[in-house]
Amino acid sequence: MRKYNKDSSQNCSYPPTKSNHKLLYLLILLLISFSSTIGYAPAWAEGTEPISKDNVYQIGTADELVWFRDSINSGDIPASSDAKLTANIDLTRAGGQPSRWQPIGGAFNGKEHYYEGTFDGCGHSVKGYTVTSADMVDIYDRKAAGFFGVLSNGATVKRLTLLGDVNVASVVSIYAGGFAGITYNSTITNCTYSAIINVSNSGGMGFVGGFVGYPHGGKIVNCIYSGTGGVTSQANYYTGGFVGCSEGCTIINCTYSSTGGISISGDIAAYGGGFVGENYGTIINCVFSGAGIVSASGCDKVGGLVGVNHGTITNCGWLNTAASEDVGLNNGGNKTDVVSLDSKEFTRIVTTILLNETTVAEGASTEVNITTYPGKPDDIAKYFTIISADTSDNAVATIAAGKSGIIVSGLKAGVTEILAFVKLNTFNFKDKTISENTPIETELISPVTVEAEPISPIPPTPPIQPTTPQPHSGGSSGCNMGTTAIVLLALLPLLYRKKR
Repeated sequence: MRKYNKDSSQNCSYPPTKSNHKLLYLLILLLISFSSTIGYAPAWAEGTEPISKDNVYQIGTADELVWFRDSINSGDIPASSDAKLTANIDLTRAGGQPSRWQPIGGAFNGKEHYYEGTFDGCGHSVKGYTVTSADMVDIYDRKAAGFFGVLSNGATVKRLTLLGDVNVASVVSIYAGGFAGITYNSTITNCTYSAIINVSNSGGMGFVGGFVGYPHGGKIVNCIYSGTGGVTSQANYYTGGFVGCSEGCTIINCTYSSTGGISISGDIAAYGGGFVGENYGTIINCVFSGAGIVSASGCDKVGGLVGVNHGTITNCGWLNTAASEDVGLNNGGNKTDVVSLDSKEFTRIVTTILLNETTVAEGASTEVNITTYPGKPDDIAKYFTIISADTSDNAVATIAAGKSGIIVSGLKAGVTEILAFVKLNTFNFKDKTISENTPIETELISPVTVEAEPISPIPPTPPIQPTTPQPHSGGSSGCNMGTTAIVLLALLPLLYRKKR
């Protein structure tokens, strides 16, 4: 018989035998069976490719969104790839923590993968994420932060709501915004951002905006920064509640209405505005109506609407308690009908309009909620006209559109979309009237969910009592798992039993 030496490490195991092999094989099978009864939340960090319909990626889950982002940034799919959301997406991790988000579009290993396609939110939202310093993308020798890093060459983002923070610090120049860090000749329409921007920059220049850091050309139309967030910028140079520095961009009918204020500080040259930090573009029918103030430390020029203006500002309003003047410095720019108002006056003004998501029961009808910013006036019908409206699937729901309202009727359970063309009239800030002479026309969309009509429950049939006692057998997976565990415990000693 083999001698056991307690001081020898090789005696911690026994040589394999045919009997041990059989027991080990059986144990492995039981372990596989046991593990298959345990459910795990799917890991979406690696991403799952969404289906493509008419050359447009249909994104309805978090892992599909991650796949699209990673495929654009790696160059695995063209930068001009189009995508649309088919559902609201929550990127929140287990335990309630937001996931980290690397922006869509940037330079990676010296190769430019700036996003150039059309990203249509279709009235849906993305939430539960945050952009950190480690997530920023490159653009030349600078950094970009936002849900999108760099939009370029005619990229379009529309009908999307974002609810993710941007919290970054950089030692080089940085472009940071809730929607995008920097855009080139791109268009953003009918979008909402509602979160917090917190940026510090200890070297180079900072271009920080609540919506976009640095839009170069292109346009932003009928967009809103709302919620309880705000913009905190310890960045040199340009900071605005909506846009940091506008270089030839046209901004029309946009609103900053966040209850969070704007805090700006800098130690070189800092320009801050409630709406735009520095403007070389065109701003029309826009407002800063946030409840906070534009507070600045070490700034050269600060304004309730714009810090420094080299471009054109027409028919805009700003909260009179936000700052001491509308434009900190009008440096060769044109400024017409820029008016300060109190908070009560803003409740009667509409500059931005969006449709809300709607739920209706099968066989019922309801009115679609139309949200207006910065106010919700009683005479709202004077501000807009619905030109046309329809649903994408008339088998699921139909609508009846009036001049200033939409009624949706649910026909069968399912999901569809309302697509409405709306004419938004202009509020004249100088004489405080509503004008139909210079309206904008915009295309709004909102998801509609038709819920199935509840079915009356059928009373259960009383069970037939057995004439003879029946043995009890459990039907829960917990009992099965417990039985398997007992068998495993019984087998474990056999595997390590000393061979005599």
